[in-house]
This record gives sequence, structure tokens and C-alpha cells, in this order.
Amino acid sequence: MKTLHDRIIDLRNKGYPKDKAIDFAYANAQNSEYDRRNRMDKRIQNMLVTGNAIFYTFTISEEYNKEEIHDHIEKDCIKCCRKYLRLFLGNRDYGVDERYTQRIHWHVLGVPKDKPISNDSWKYGNLDWVRSYNEKHKKIRNYIIKLSRHGTKDSANRIFRSKEK
Repeated sequence: MKTLHDRIIDLRNKGYPKDKAIDFAYANAQNSEYDRRNRMDKRIQNMLVTGNAIFYTFTISEEYNKEEIHDHIEKDCIKCCRKYLRLFLGNRDYGVDERYTQRIHWHVLGVPKDKPISNDSWKYGNLDWVRSYNEKHKKIRNYIIKLSRHGTKDSANRIFRSKEK
């Protein structure tokens, strides 16, 4: 995604005066972020409507907490999602808990193809999950908010999704 600075430079190169370039770049950045959030919200809503959505948190154990292999583990996370989930939206995030400072993990909302992802399918650590129709509505709401906020915060720099909407 282009930074505000990049947008301003592009508009200046197209001949816009500095003040107009700044105004247009700022408006474009706001619209882009608004559109991205709306696409995410629509995708999440489509999954929840199925009544079969599950919220997953893929975590890694200490032995895999090495920055040089995080990209490889993320690819395995995405492969796991593609194998077991018909629809999904996920993101990479870093923990802020004092015990797990900067511990990488992935949040995924998904609709299973046949059966939910089992702990045996995730060899790198722990797989926590909760169904969307769980009776604990506050917990479900918090997971939805967590996923959508994590997908748009600065530390969540990678979002992945199924091709099917």
C-alpha cells in the first residue's frame, strides 16, 4: 500500500501544485483505508452468516520463535488454511503481553470445508479456536473486533485470505 509521502510525490510528478497534491493524497489515503476496512467487514460478515465460522489463533512454541523462519511458518499456516478452510481471512500479528513480547502469531476467521482444523495439523505450537455460534456472545464479539482491529493495525502488516469471497 502506498504511503502518504509516495502519493504526494506521484501527484507532484503529474503536475499538481504542492498544496493540492497534499490534499488529494490525504483524501485518497483515507478513501483507500475506508474501502479496505469495508472489504474486510464484508468478508467477515459473509463468513459469520454461514453459521459455521471458527476463530483460530495459531501460536508458535519457543523453539520456533526465530525471526528467520517466521515467513516459512506463515506459509505453512496459509497452506493449512487452504487445506481445511473454504473461506478464511487471517493476519500476522505480534504479541504485546509482557510474557510473550513480540511473539508472532496468526489470527484467522474461517469456514471449514468438512471439519475444523485440529491441533495435530499445526506442528509449530498451539492452536486455539472458538466457534462463532458459541453461547458466549461477548467472547465472539471480542474475537471479531480483535481480527478486524488486528488486520488494520500497524504491527499486523500481513493479511491473507481465501480466493473465494
